[in-house]
Amino acid sequence: MFKEKKAQEEMFGFVLIVVLVIIIGLVFLAFSLKKSRPSILQKSAQIDDLLNTMMVSVTKCMIEDENLSIKELIRKCHENENCDDGNRSCDVLKEEINETLILALGNSTEIRNKPIHGYSFSIKVNETSPLEGIKIEAGILKGNSFTSSLALPLGVNKPNAEIKLKCWYNASLS
Repeated sequence: MFKEKKAQEEMFGFVLIVVLVIIIGLVFLAFSLKKSRPSILQKSAQIDDLLNTMMVSVTKCMIEDENLSIKELIRKCHENENCDDGNRSCDVLKEEINETLILALGNSTEIRNKPIHGYSFSIKVNETSPLEGIKIEAGILKGNSFTSSLALPLGVNKPNAEIKLKCWYNASLS
């Protein structure tokens, strides 16, 4: 009887150790999964960085044998200028922004299953401007959102262009 009780105690001790090891493993797993997903604040900072980087990206539009940045192309679009190859600067601008957003965030199909599942890019000016027609949207535009924006001066005695990139996350798709 004494041997049987001692065996039961050893078995209970062994099971207790196994349960503790499993619990500790699950805790470590939970922490490692939480650390690998960037927070929304980090995503918001990344979207700010994306918008600022887009502004200095070089485009295929050349004026006076110089490739323009998106920021310069926005100004040329506002002035309704054409690129040296005859393409409208506004058309090239919209195409370049669309390509950049697809590369960075995905197209409407790719973005649906990502943490950021929708975006809207727009340019607003307080007067009639060809820039007003530039709006690009993709994905699911509902749920929580954050916005990155910047004001771009269009020149001396000219208005600013408000450039806005709004991203959606955590949509309730039911």
